[in-house]
Formats: sequence, structure tokens, C-alpha cells
Amino acid sequence: MTDRALFPVFAPNTHSGGVKLGKLMNVSVAESFTQLSGLNEYRQVFNYAAVTLGSTYISSKAYEKAFGAYVTKDLIVDQPLMGIPGKFGYIKRDVEDGMKKWCVVWIERITFSPPPDSAITKASSTTFVTPSITGMAHEDGTGWRKKFFFTSLKEAREFLETKAGVNY
Repeated sequence: MTDRALFPVFAPNTHSGGVKLGKLMNVSVAESFTQLSGLNEYRQVFNYAAVTLGSTYISSKAYEKAFGAYVTKDLIVDQPLMGIPGKFGYIKRDVEDGMKKWCVVWIERITFSPPPDSAITKASSTTFVTPSITGMAHEDGTGWRKKFFFTSLKEAREFLETKAGVNY
């Protein structure tokens, strides 16, 4: 499933506030299940969800919060971490019974991996590839994803920013 995500945010599990990841990006989610069988009954159990963010830009502040890098004005030093565990949310538009609604999608347990630096060189030209950001979402005991519905974008955005602790 791919969504057009408005105002995506990330909030680390530390006590610091969250950060905006951008204004609009594509979010793809691929769920993984394990099939259990017993007594002639088949059941699927959630394992994890692979989350991919199609981003063309990420600020140094977001890079620091999501990946644990040390960031100064002119320098980013990558730390040997996989990423910082945290929470991720975004807003998408839904239509239900002919009425437009705004849905806040909230993932409680996720860890993103830093995007790779990549460029393709061929003869005398260099093409820089825009990497995507990938992460793994896991269940927290109450499910792995929650959805909240609002009638206005303003309400949805205020709810998301408050939940993530984003300060402007």
C-alpha cells in the first residue's frame, strides 16, 4: 500500500521532541505475516511492517533525531547506529461514504535506517540517486498502527503535531 503522506513526523523514544520529515512524501507499507496452523485451522500472525519513505530531502535536524548522527552547522558525523527507535505519523486524505476525511496514521514502534549515499557514474556524467528511507515497524502490544479520523486538515495537523511533540 502506498500513501501520499502530508506532514510526516518522527518522534524518538527519548524525551526530546519530534521533528518534521517534510511536507509531502510517498509512504509505502508492506506487512509481513507468519502463517500458523493447528487443529485444521490456519491463522496469520503479524511479524513486522516494512515502511519506505520516498523523500527527496531530509533536514539535518531530522537526520539527527531519526538516525542518531552528530550534527553541527557545517558537519554531519554518522554514528554507527542502525537508527533511533521512535514513533512515526502522517496525514492522508480518505473518502468515506462520499465525505472527505483526514486520517492520521500513527505507528508506535519503528526504527528507520539511514539512507545510503549513492551516485552512478557513466563516462563523463554523474547521476545522483535520491535514496529512500526504510524502516521496520513492530507491534507494541496494542497493535502496530493506529488511525484517527478528522473532518478538517487543521484538526488532523494539530493532533499529529501534539502527539509527536513537534515544536516549530
